[in-house]
Amino acid sequence: MSVDWREVALRLSSYARECGEEKLDAGQRASLVAIAARMERGYRFTLLADEVGMGKTRIAAALIAAVRDVGGRTAVVMPGGLADQWQSELNAFDRTIPKAPVIRSYQGLIDHVRTTVSEKVRVNGSESRTPENPWLAEPVVLISHTFANMRFPLKAGSGLHWRRELLPAVERAWAGGTRQIRDRGWPEGVAATHHLAACIARTMREENIAFNAARWEQREMEAAKYRTAILPLIGYALGRFDLVVVDEAHKSRGTDSSLSRILGPVTWTDENAFCLGLTATPVEIDAGQWTNTLRRLARRDDAVIVNYLNGEIADAITSYVSVVEDLRTGVPDEGMATRFESAADRMQRALSPYVLRRDKWDDPVYSNFMNTHGDYRCCLPIRVGEPGSANSTGIGSSGGAVSREWLRRIAAAEVLSLIPASSPSEKRLRIAIGRGLALGPVVEAEADEDRPDGPIDAVTAGPTAHWLNILRRDPDPSLHAHPSLRAAVNLIESIACPQDGAEPRKVLVFGTYTRSIQALVDVLNARRLLADRESWHGQTLSAELTAALDHEIGLVPGAPSRQAILDDLSRQSEMRERRIAAVLATLRGSLHGVELNDRFRQALNELLAKREQEYTSRLMQVLEDFREDQGETWTVKAFVAAARHLFEAVENEDPEKANQDEGITLGDGIERILQDYSTRAGRFARELTGGTAPGTRRVLQAAFNRRRSNPMVVVAQSRVGREGLNLHLECRDVVLFHLEWNPAILEQQIGRVDRKGSRWMRDAAAWVETGSVGRPPTINIYPIVLAGTYDERQWTVLQGRWQLLRAQLHGEVLPRHAADGPETVAVIRIRDAAPSFSPAGGKRQRRTSLS
Repeated sequence: MSVDWREVALRLSSYARECGEEKLDAGQRASLVAIAARMERGYRFTLLADEVGMGKTRIAAALIAAVRDVGGRTAVVMPGGLADQWQSELNAFDRTIPKAPVIRSYQGLIDHVRTTVSEKVRVNGSESRTPENPWLAEPVVLISHTFANMRFPLKAGSGLHWRRELLPAVERAWAGGTRQIRDRGWPEGVAATHHLAACIARTMREENIAFNAARWEQREMEAAKYRTAILPLIGYALGRFDLVVVDEAHKSRGTDSSLSRILGPVTWTDENAFCLGLTATPVEIDAGQWTNTLRRLARRDDAVIVNYLNGEIADAITSYVSVVEDLRTGVPDEGMATRFESAADRMQRALSPYVLRRDKWDDPVYSNFMNTHGDYRCCLPIRVGEPGSANSTGIGSSGGAVSREWLRRIAAAEVLSLIPASSPSEKRLRIAIGRGLALGPVVEAEADEDRPDGPIDAVTAGPTAHWLNILRRDPDPSLHAHPSLRAAVNLIESIACPQDGAEPRKVLVFGTYTRSIQALVDVLNARRLLADRESWHGQTLSAELTAALDHEIGLVPGAPSRQAILDDLSRQSEMRERRIAAVLATLRGSLHGVELNDRFRQALNELLAKREQEYTSRLMQVLEDFREDQGETWTVKAFVAAARHLFEAVENEDPEKANQDEGITLGDGIERILQDYSTRAGRFARELTGGTAPGTRRVLQAAFNRRRSNPMVVVAQSRVGREGLNLHLECRDVVLFHLEWNPAILEQQIGRVDRKGSRWMRDAAAWVETGSVGRPPTINIYPIVLAGTYDERQWTVLQGRWQLLRAQLHGEVLPRHAADGPETVAVIRIRDAAPSFSPAGGKRQRRTSLS
């Protein structure tokens, strides 16, 4: 039976009236009212495009609760790493919503059946009982964006060949047959697969869905074809959904992406279903992405909606972007104002039925601050190698001088990129060297990034020989000496370790290449080791950190030798290990008197079983970062609480990498987290890359969000850290170590710290309360730009794209020179006509957020 959306709308309106600020703020309540109004008018999809950090997930949680209350079911399709955030938001809004199962893989789909069905599933020739489908009992199901990337190898030796049992099992169940399942020789998933196949066949019969088995050659079918065949069957297994929520709805736009394959076949719905899309960046670079994002949410067989999206909406957006481009280069006169008013009104009328968007101007904290004190964001490019004096922030606009050695290399790389006969790898040297990669790493090439196309050949003649010889003539300089890296180090230390008595602040850094990210982290930790060895864990150093330390020792007059430093660490380590051993011995003895369930007690005992120094040191570092009470002395209560958080992090690992059926153990999950806590590396700065275990990411997030605890600096690989992580509680400084081309990525990066409840909001409130003395607090964005190189060209292009993006999403239409000039009638008309998709309606005075 389909959901009555009028009843859902009534519940949303009730939430808007009755929920307090602790659950929903005024803007979120207004969004619920707007969604309810669209439901009552018969609309069946909405794009919630609020700016990063405005609380879209909480609005979606309220809608999910309303659908659950009227007997409906919801599928949330989200990036796999955001499952914890979704669980937390659902629980915060309504604690009666059961914990939603997460489907990240085909294994997880089958495991849920295997672990949920009460009796052991056994199918035999005489069995006639009606199987129960455990998925149908779930009111909310979380599905990872990458779920439809599942693999179905043909080779029996892969250990995954049993995955091809579902299609033939459904065929047999459809025909009324069964298959004998024996205990020996069959993986556990086979019995659950046959159970689920029987459920699928029954659902198809009840829904009068035909099954044409003749067109499938199951045993020899190629993997992609088999996956296509079973996706609808998985949809029938999960059951029909009334609400589909698509988080980060702008991602993976390709028709053959995993997300596109999930929407439709896996998220099985009828024509009455509602779809809610969530994204802060519905458009990134191409304005046509507006319609692409909306089309994903609309029913694909609704010709009227599809034609409207491709026709009127596409034309309205194109016209608006064209006028904005003219405004950026022309003078805002009366004629331009008239053109803009017409284009903006057309765009707003076309998108308003389907788009809701709040930005920071809709929040009174932000809007009151900006109307009184100006923009709360401050973009301060650090131009490496460009002479400049300190600006009003006290941080130099110049990143420092560039040595002649590096100037020669950078110039040679730039010239090589312009020579027509150069190979692709030679042309890309200007990007690689500017981004902090020396010649050696360029040859090696990094996976999944902007990488060179191959090694640099030994050229002895021709137009490229001279410039390649310049690159090779000098010894390959250390990455630790790269001018951009040195500028980043100086900047980060001025914020995280200020010498003027100011309070240290956390710093979030974004980069692309793992090699230069690691080099930056090593230099920061080496400098901390030189300055303060008291807080160092362990007595040995990694090879990478040793190289960085040797480099820094050579730069500091009178610095102690490496051996002297190691001797100090050895003495400290012995004392620390004795203290740790004493603490753990006390905890082991005290646990006997603590009331714990058997499963948790066994897990704690396993955690404390190993006594090697390296292991125990890492363990205490991990637990310290999970600890809520940052006191000097470990208590049993604090230890149990920290261990519980650690176990929860392990349980939330990808089921492909951790066996969830064994419960809380010292398995691969904890070992992976401990491996990330090498006592030979540092804690002041930590990297967050694709190789960082998911559990460790949660540890680092918790530790970074505490004021005084390490790490003070997190250097995140952009594709790992730009979405899903809340790093705002103690950080309002973002360093862009490697620049992006896509302004939407830039907004997502800044959005990690620009969120409700952020450090900036607390600092701003305190500043106002104390009489607004001195400069107001800001969220500071520091792009590292190597002046006079391709780096600077990239920054120029990114700024232009960023301005266009904010014109479409924030109504910031006029460039700064026009917005800050005399307020002519034309400027006022243009500013006031900017489109707004706020649920509260109305126009707002806006300023540009770019310097």
